[in-house]
Amino acid sequence: MDNSLYNTNNTTNMPLAGKSGYCAQLKFSSLMQGLPDDLQQKLAAKGEAAEFRKNDALFLDGTAADHVFCVLDGKVKEYYTNNAGEECLRRIITRGHMVSLHHVFSGDTIYTYSCQALGLASCYFWKTETIRTMMQQEPELTMKVAQLLSGYMEESCRLHCICRKPQACARVAAYLLSKNNDKKEHGSGKRSRNMAIDISPLSLAARDICLARETFSRSLSRIQEMGYIRQNNGIIHLLNTDGLMELSGIQACTCGPEKEFF
Repeated sequence: MDNSLYNTNNTTNMPLAGKSGYCAQLKFSSLMQGLPDDLQQKLAAKGEAAEFRKNDALFLDGTAADHVFCVLDGKVKEYYTNNAGEECLRRIITRGHMVSLHHVFSGDTIYTYSCQALGLASCYFWKTETIRTMMQQEPELTMKVAQLLSGYMEESCRLHCICRKPQACARVAAYLLSKNNDKKEHGSGKRSRNMAIDISPLSLAARDICLARETFSRSLSRIQEMGYIRQNNGIIHLLNTDGLMELSGIQACTCGPEKEFF
């Protein structure tokens, strides 16, 4: 892709030589699951694939909102800058999920936030108008987009509720359960069990639920001491979901009185 696609010289994305392997990954994305094979093929044919290095911008605040993305591999973050010039995390998007999908309905012509790769990431992307036109022709695609946007709204509400929990360990336990619920087996609608959850980098995971990085790490360590999880460099294995559910719902956390929140 040409950097001019995003109207910024800060984007150093790398075009991919072919799409076949990336189309196979796309098939397992949230957008494709449940759609008829012929519609999946149409969507794949109308899109392109690209790779982004760490800190590359998919798009920047104030540029034309003319693309919709699907993260095939890696992670990206959405963020905006407040009046004090501070970066505020909006959302972390992982493999299989969509970026800027709401623009197909909103009609906004300018991005009001930025999106950046957290490491090497590969994405599929379409012109926003292309998706909008296909939705007019394919009712099943319209329903799928509406379903995804509804799910993203539910996720946002869930994170808001988690951030209101008064104790750090309760907050982290609820966050891990939320991430486990979001992680689905490819090709089915079942929730995954005993699968690894990647919440790295921990600094962003902490910001996701309004905790200081150090408080988040201490809470993870204490929950591991309880035998509820096993962790290693941001990879979390849930060992006792019932224990996590109890911990996330109690009023007085056994981890102690710390409240080192932002």
